[in-house]
Amino acid sequence: MLLLLTACSKTEYADTLEPDALMKLVFKGWQKEGQHSIVKPPVLKIRDGDISGKGMELAPLKVFKLAENMAIMLVRATPTSVDQVSRDVLAAYWFKRDDKKWSLEARQDEIDTLLSKHEIKQIKLVDLATTTQGLLLEYGGYEHQEKSNWTRLYKLGQHQLTSMLAENQDFLSSINAFNNADCLARMKKGLGKPEHLRLNDRDGKFGNCLDIKVKLQIKPGKTLPGDIVLSSSARMVEYHEIAGEDAASNEGGDTSTIYDIIPGTKQAGMVFRYDEAKAKYQLISGSKTFLPDWYRE
Repeated sequence: MLLLLTACSKTEYADTLEPDALMKLVFKGWQKEGQHSIVKPPVLKIRDGDISGKGMELAPLKVFKLAENMAIMLVRATPTSVDQVSRDVLAAYWFKRDDKKWSLEARQDEIDTLLSKHEIKQIKLVDLATTTQGLLLEYGGYEHQEKSNWTRLYKLGQHQLTSMLAENQDFLSSINAFNNADCLARMKKGLGKPEHLRLNDRDGKFGNCLDIKVKLQIKPGKTLPGDIVLSSSARMVEYHEIAGEDAASNEGGDTSTIYDIIPGTKQAGMVFRYDEAKAKYQLISGSKTFLPDWYRE
């Protein structure tokens, strides 16, 4: 039987900033394993009844001590029934210290959502300006022989985290798309030296062959958040169909096409600047995407 938690039985203080102690302070009876990790309304404050009505499994992500008497804890809430499109909810809870004990000061039960199948890689605080901090959250997943990581940025305000990026514009951190066994071998060949090859049209061009790593650098500002510079380094294999070559067919009727297969590297950059009116970062120079035109062609 799921434990139905009640607000009136909530613990008043925690002796430490250990995640388990803080979770039990906010959610009386919570345990990190088993059915007691599932929290239901009214203690669960997430307003989406379709998701939260049956309860959600809560897990602490990270605790940051912001000052001697102030701390924040990030929490991930996962639906009890998960599929490929289900979404988790990210939440934050602020604590203050009185003498040697910590009490709940404020809460933000719905900051953002994240696909349940995505793993959170890291969370860290960053300086955006002299008196402004942000929170970087890197997440990623693996699907169809493709592994990708992405980064979100939130502004850390007084008892509130707000996204600083436009919707669906998370920063790419890395992508590895090795969709065929020959991909790595082809990448190791001489850069820029084409391999003349006839490929069966039914099998296609062996999917994507791509490895991109992106470095993120924040240049803190004085009064406003400073610029963010992204620098990418890519290895890839490009397929160039040879014009004028006649298609051929085998005894089974399958046709084929001749390509020049060219391994190569590419560097690119983006610069984002904070727009005070929109309270978001905007791309001001550089590439619009680090992905090549032929990606998922």
